[in-house]
Amino acid sequence: MDSTAISAVGSSSAQALTAASETAPGGSVTGLSYSAPTSSGAGLSLGNIGPGQVRAVWVKRAAQNSTAVNETVTLAVTGSTIA
Repeated sequence: MDSTAISAVGSSSAQALTAASETAPGGSVTGLSYSAPTSSGAGLSLGNIGPGQVRAVWVKRAAQNSTAVNETVTLAVTGSTIA
């Protein structure tokens, strides 16, 4: 999860961290929290994101440097509405 604060869509301030390159050393970007949960209770909390606000989420893919393969990734986001 990106450490940049939740902000308004289209804000002039930064809305996400920037990787030095597509192949950043070790695939890492300073300021990210990594998680590989096996249940929703173990996932990362994105915080309270209101209407018209955004929060960046990064997906880390570790290539095996082998022949091309088809991969499937499932991302799930759950939330609730607070009045």
